[in-house]
Amino acid sequence: MYQDLTKSAVSINSCDTMESGNHSKDGANPKSQKSRNAFTVNIFIFAVIIMLSFFAAGCDKDNEKDEPVTTVEEDKANIRASFDRTKKLIENFKNGSLYRFADQFIDYHEEYVEDGYYYYDYVGSGNGDYSFNYDTWEYEHTPGAGNYSYEWHSYDYYDDAISEFTERLVDKLGDAVDVDNIGDEGRFNYASLKGKYAWNSSNERWDKTSDNAFILLFPSSESKTANDCEAVLTEYEDMRCDIEGDDIYLPTKASISLKKDSETLFSTSLSASYSNYGIPKQITANVYAKPLKVDVSFVQESSAKFKADVNLEDETVAENNLILNCEATLSSGITQYTDLDDISLNILKFNIRQHELSIAGTIDLKTLNDLRNTAANINACSNFEVFYKTQKVGTLKVVELDDEKYLYIVYKDETQENTSIYYDSFIEDLETMFEKYLE
Repeated sequence: MYQDLTKSAVSINSCDTMESGNHSKDGANPKSQKSRNAFTVNIFIFAVIIMLSFFAAGCDKDNEKDEPVTTVEEDKANIRASFDRTKKLIENFKNGSLYRFADQFIDYHEEYVEDGYYYYDYVGSGNGDYSFNYDTWEYEHTPGAGNYSYEWHSYDYYDDAISEFTERLVDKLGDAVDVDNIGDEGRFNYASLKGKYAWNSSNERWDKTSDNAFILLFPSSESKTANDCEAVLTEYEDMRCDIEGDDIYLPTKASISLKKDSETLFSTSLSASYSNYGIPKQITANVYAKPLKVDVSFVQESSAKFKADVNLEDETVAENNLILNCEATLSSGITQYTDLDDISLNILKFNIRQHELSIAGTIDLKTLNDLRNTAANINACSNFEVFYKTQKVGTLKVVELDDEKYLYIVYKDETQENTSIYYDSFIEDLETMFEKYLE
């Protein structure tokens, strides 16, 4: 807590001395008496400010006591815990209702495929001989006798596939929806989609009734006889933009939801605005993917400066939350898409926060682009600091070893180590978690 003493400073000029003459009947100069009163008030204010300053200092000390200085080993443990919580956030999403539903409904898998082709070979006395003629300094070909034989060969492979039931639902929806008008003239035609489409399991078709929204009612699996899922697009608005001479309609508002047995598995609301040339001015998106809440905000502060914020919240464990703030300054302003041809990034600032651990960084790409790509130049043009609560844990820097660059962390006791000791196992665990989709 800091106070501005200049506004309440005691002025010596306000403490006028007794003037000769013009005395009151009791011997006191009224002007001097008034000055003395002002002086007394100023002294009181000054004393209060001093006391408040000491009190604030005491509060700061109390706050420091509430946040003891950590050791390097404790800092390392906090970094590992942060990676573990981030992994848990992803794992909770994988085990959540939305992911399990999508995994079973889509049933992404590799399907065995047998394919074939004709293979031909030349049989007979041979393809002929080539000999070099020293008189003409050219190769001469003597054809051989024979003909070609054709044979059918097959080979096996695996291809990506989804469940036949899901594929059938999508294909049949194409018969019920006026597909030709959905993307008419480069614009998403929401009006042509409006209606309630209910899957008829007996006839394997979508039955349509009128509605003011686009609603799909369908079963979560082929074994279900009732439609236990509901997907809804409740609103959609767009804006016409001139992108490189073409009229393109970009979404300015949209709301989508997915429910299973009345439980909301997914929902999203979008709000956006653009320049006439399609450059985003502001985008706000709120996404719920059970059990995660994701809030995204994008703002164009000027033609050359953009900010983005992403907040991931795990509704099952609050400590798993992840926050990203980013600010980018460009070499020149963007007013239309053609400006992107010669644009470059000057300054990039970001802050990543996971619970009580955060990384703040700034990169001067404008200066770095004019230098050799060495570790020393990268470190000179960037600054990355790691914090636990408000305490600085260490600094990140690039180290070059055997012509390879590595990201190291330098702790507050000046010891350092490769940051791979934290993220190697993290990446391996994620690969194991999603190996089905990475093969």
